[in-house]
Amino acid sequence: DEDIRITGGALVDAGAQLILTPGTRVFLEENARLEVKGSMLVTGPALFSQAEQTAWGGLVVSSGGSAELHDTWFIGGGGDASKTFGHSSSQPVVKASSSSLTMRGGGVLDSPGKGFGAFKASMTLEDVLISRCDTGGEFVQSQLTASKLHVLEIPDADGVLEDDDNDALYFVGVLNGQDNAGSSLSEIVLSLGEDDGIDHNDADLEIDGAWIHGFANEGIAASGGRALSVTNAFISGCDQGVEAGYGDLSVHVSHTLIHNNRVGLR
Repeated sequence: DEDIRITGGALVDAGAQLILTPGTRVFLEENARLEVKGSMLVTGPALFSQAEQTAWGGLVVSSGGSAELHDTWFIGGGGDASKTFGHSSSQPVVKASSSSLTMRGGGVLDSPGKGFGAFKASMTLEDVLISRCDTGGEFVQSQLTASKLHVLEIPDADGVLEDDDNDALYFVGVLNGQDNAGSSLSEIVLSLGEDDGIDHNDADLEIDGAWIHGFANEGIAASGGRALSVTNAFISGCDQGVEAGYGDLSVHVSHTLIHNNRVGLR
């Protein structure tokens, strides 16, 4: 029944559980972070936001931990330059590392960091909004299952190309140990970005139902190896619709309208 303020770092240790009930607001000071080695349950709605004008750090579900988030909103995070992750050199606002995270409802908004990050982790996102973040999400040797995901205005809506790998979604490799599990996206909307809508690098990715519009480079860029499957998609207003780049990979596109891009298929 009170707002929570976090300074520095807070830890949910292995074997412990943190529960946030509806209406909880958590305010974090500059670069502050919450690490979960045990488990975390947010029944929501709940808010994580900066305590002052400066950005806070991130929520990290670390090795062996788990988190289940419902109707949870994150604003103004990912500001710790010492915790950068991935190719765009920013801190994830929400990160899972050798752990599992499920989020249904809510989103990540107006943050200098990337919305989500995953490393050797399993992540499920459903009915989640990501907007005006450095990158929508980067998933390295991980499995993402996402439906009804909206990623908009990455990194912002000024239309000025910043050339900092500001992809809506970026995938590298697959999650080992579970039959090399790939990722799947269904009924997603990716709109307005200053790099790629989806950047696939040696990943195994299935897309069924997608609206991808207005990216400065590729709507979907695939390279490296493994496979990309795209079905029931609409891709428009990008420099290139779908690119099969370097490496030994298979790209399959069906039941898809690729319209009004500078190049449709490359």
